[in-house]
Amino acid sequence: MSDVHTCPACGTKILFALDEKGTWQVLDVRRHPIFELVEEFQTERGGWRVRRIEAARVSHFVTCKDPRRFSGMHRQMIADAGHTTAGGE
Repeated sequence: MSDVHTCPACGTKILFALDEKGTWQVLDVRRHPIFELVEEFQTERGGWRVRRIEAARVSHFVTCKDPRRFSGMHRQMIADAGHTTAGGE
């Protein structure tokens, strides 16, 4: 996979992806299982039925060990990687 970068806050491999709104998103290269809540049901402990969505990439802000440090560098990291937003910012 080309254009893989390293998060300076935690060292995880990340990539930049342009979403449908033209905004750059910082995603983990590693895929994670994610779950969609489908239906709530009642037991003593409560509960949800879920649907597993295999192999999705998630925002690095969710997995970063130091997201506060990382989020402040977000725009600079994108600029350093040579990317611009759809609006040219």
